[in-house]
Amino acid sequence: MRLSGALLALVMFGSPASTEPVEITAVPLAAFQTFGSSSSFGPLSWRGGLSLESDASAFGGFSGLALQDNCEQMLAISDAGRWFRTRLRYEGGRLAGLAGGELAPMRDSKGKPQRGKVWADAEAMTIIAPGKFAVAYESRVRLGVYDIGTQGLDVRFEPIPYPKEIDMGPDNGDIEALGLLRAGPHK
Repeated sequence: MRLSGALLALVMFGSPASTEPVEITAVPLAAFQTFGSSSSFGPLSWRGGLSLESDASAFGGFSGLALQDNCEQMLAISDAGRWFRTRLRYEGGRLAGLAGGELAPMRDSKGKPQRGKVWADAEAMTIIAPGKFAVAYESRVRLGVYDIGTQGLDVRFEPIPYPKEIDMGPDNGDIEALGLLRAGPHK
């Protein structure tokens, strides 16, 4: 079975032993199909996109991603509790493909792979410090930190408190995005 996804970018860190290499076919996208051939969106410019395919059964379902190293490294999370990391390749300032890729299970606070689909449903992520990521899970709501920079992808989930009102959200719709405000009145 082939899984595919259109992504704009991915992140790479160290290579712990539990990761498994994954072969991916990356086809560059000329433009956002929805927006036609436009390459400017206010202050933003289209740098490219990729359609990704892999025969790996654990590949796909990406719901959050983070870019680092001048948008050359990508880390993504899937709603099946997997990490995907890779290095992005550019040609002439445009996204052209990937250089390698690996998958690893996301771990719980005891260091075990997330159990079952409802516990593995990673939905959103954001960088909170170099190599450190906050991740939000849906279905069984929880919010926590993974310190991948010092511990690699075998890292344990470190739960952090969150407003309990989030638990009153709709099923499978509690936390859909996550961000960090570094400046301004609401930081």
